[in-house]
Amino acid sequence: MPGGFVTGKLICSTSGIRGKTGSALNFSQAYKIASLFFEEYISQTLTSKKENMHPLKIKIVLGRDARKSNDLLVSGVKKAFEDINKNEGIKIKLVYLGVSSTPLLQWAIKNYKAAGGINITASHNPIGWSGFKLYDWRGILLGRKEMKRIASRLTGKDTFQISNISNLNYRLPVVDSVQAYNKYVFEKVQEAIDLVSGRKGMGKEIFEGMKFRNYRIVIDACSKDGAEIPLQFLLYLGFKKRNIFIINAGTIENSKRRLEPASQYLGNLKKAIKKLKADVGFAFDPDQDRLVVMPLRSEEHTLLLCGKFLLELQRKYNPGQYIKNIPVNLSTTSAWEELARDYRVGIIRTKIGERNVIQAMQRNNCLFGGEGNGGVILGNVIYGRNSTVGMALILAYLSWTGKKIIELEHEIPDYILAKTKLRIPSNKSPEVIMNKIFSKMKKVAKNIDKRDGLKIFFKDNSWLQLRPSGTEPVLRIFAEARVCDTRKKTMEKIRNIIKTAIPDSWD
Repeated sequence: MPGGFVTGKLICSTSGIRGKTGSALNFSQAYKIASLFFEEYISQTLTSKKENMHPLKIKIVLGRDARKSNDLLVSGVKKAFEDINKNEGIKIKLVYLGVSSTPLLQWAIKNYKAAGGINITASHNPIGWSGFKLYDWRGILLGRKEMKRIASRLTGKDTFQISNISNLNYRLPVVDSVQAYNKYVFEKVQEAIDLVSGRKGMGKEIFEGMKFRNYRIVIDACSKDGAEIPLQFLLYLGFKKRNIFIINAGTIENSKRRLEPASQYLGNLKKAIKKLKADVGFAFDPDQDRLVVMPLRSEEHTLLLCGKFLLELQRKYNPGQYIKNIPVNLSTTSAWEELARDYRVGIIRTKIGERNVIQAMQRNNCLFGGEGNGGVILGNVIYGRNSTVGMALILAYLSWTGKKIIELEHEIPDYILAKTKLRIPSNKSPEVIMNKIFSKMKKVAKNIDKRDGLKIFFKDNSWLQLRPSGTEPVLRIFAEARVCDTRKKTMEKIRNIIKTAIPDSWD
């Protein structure tokens, strides 16, 4: 499967491991995954000496999202490392962050000089699911090779003997790292602004001016616990607590919206912005690597505005062009190509997946990149999607221009990108379905890119992409066209493109 590889009841990919809580992910599976993470990554790293770690004293950072069911999975991970300590004669110390974000965990791996990290999260998957994201010593997701080895052993004949659990202590002390993380991101975003503008102190100047704007901000992080992380960052930036409003503040199990932070699910946030006369709203997925800014029309516009801010600074102040290329994945809006022509930079298209964008950034020495679903990546902060960075860049852009968020949106190329998904029948393989679609569409396509599923280009430069998901048993569908005549007519055109591609039957 291009998106991932199915392992029994689990879905594994470079995005991690996901499955339904209880039937697929439980205490014993958490124990097994943690043990395999040690055997297939940590011990291999020690052997190859890729990192300067003391072979008998190792730190692993552990975090989780706000799902209550993750308590049991945390205890399984804890028990696995207790047994490894006992059986292997080494000392693994768990740095437990409690309910945290993926960007915070990635930073903590580097900050505490850890050998790697585990985040227990199913990200945007529905309640009833959980998952594991596994990170190397750099705070970057494990690669396909390591994840395939772990996946194959999860359903292999390997057995893991769990020692006596009658006296198991489920609790771990929480290491509070939020303020240190906030300070780090704040300083690194200022540094990025200085780099692209070529003016030392420019970042500090912009953020100092922001304190006097008195912006009113609404947060929707799916839960009260989740909202605490962005709240603390906004307070660190100097915003008044009375001007920060949290909606959807119950438990994540009782979230008032779907956990996927797509614009079509954020109606309550849009209403709250209007009712509270707020300047901007921020929506997150449960592990907070993705940010969607409201009331923008599309989640694609979050990344576009972050990038446009940096490019405007560069064009105005720095003819030397610090940013020369911006990597984005194949499913991200074509508005990037138009923007790139205006600012005379290149766009590098990658396969879908955070790790693919990161690798392109590293190969080409890029400061900025990301994914159109709200995944903002700033390389000097951490090589990973980071909602904290996204908030900082959006607020800095608002402050620097003095404009409203809708005014900034009107300045970017006007495309409509529709996203949907189609459940894959249990008796059909993704490859068979994709081959059927390819045979149908090659007759009408201008060009077909097969690097990641199928991306089908038409003569008017509209396009359609279909690919198996790496996190759910579905076929993800993307279709885009530039707005012509009216947005309503353009949307009708996109719906027809999608209908054309889907076979009448799977037989």
